[in-house]
Amino acid sequence: MASHRSAQLLVALVCCACIPWAACSEIFPQRTPGEKLYRKRCASCHGIDARGNTLKYMSNAKADLTDDTWYNGQGSDAMAMVIENGVFGSMPDNKDLSQEEIRQIVEHLETVIEKSRSLY
Repeated sequence: MASHRSAQLLVALVCCACIPWAACSEIFPQRTPGEKLYRKRCASCHGIDARGNTLKYMSNAKADLTDDTWYNGQGSDAMAMVIENGVFGSMPDNKDLSQEEIRQIVEHLETVIEKSRSLY
């Protein structure tokens, strides 16, 4: 009888422990492939919010991707070109990324830029 109660208690504890994980996707929505790539490849310099507020680039206006001043062209094609080829002396290239991965980062950036404009 005691082992039966122990088993019931164990099942109840496991179920309770799994509740936070079950709600995780609601609390923290899944990241898009573009956001994952951006966080891995770009966020250390441009910041999670793409505003360039990182210790390394805080005084560099070019690191803020959410403003209307793009020093290397405007639009999706220009973003893709800069992501792929970099900017001499200030941003490394990403020639190891596929065109699909670059497109995913551009789509993520466009979403971040649109959100930032609606906030300010």
